[in-house]
Amino acid sequence: MENRRKVKGLSLMLVNKDYKVTLIDLELVGLKITKEHVRFLNSYAKVFSEIEAYHEDLIKGCISVLKVGRYRGRLLLCKFYIDDKVPGNRVRAIAFLTFSSGLLKDLVKQLECQGWKKVFLFEVSKWRTKSISKW
Repeated sequence: MENRRKVKGLSLMLVNKDYKVTLIDLELVGLKITKEHVRFLNSYAKVFSEIEAYHEDLIKGCISVLKVGRYRGRLLLCKFYIDDKVPGNRVRAIAFLTFSSGLLKDLVKQLECQGWKKVFLFEVSKWRTKSISKW
């Protein structure tokens, strides 16, 4: 399957909270976990491999679960890294992948207010230049 959308942002957040508390935090900032487009977006899962290789010490021993979410009406791919050895399925970290510019910066800022820690943030944005025309 050919990927038609371009990835615009990738982020890794350190959570260290219970799974249910993590879902409540996500809902409080406006991110809704949905079940739409799961098969289509699973083809983007390989994008997370670079961030996993670099931050292997943070997610070592965790199981990963892919979820699809919507934030401000835009699709996000979320990869939960869950430490199942701890009672309550503690979410150690979450990686986000987005297809819209500027979306992750706002999401990460709100999640930091919830007590999450930003480990990695990369976002592609367009530079706007001011054009000056001479008469």
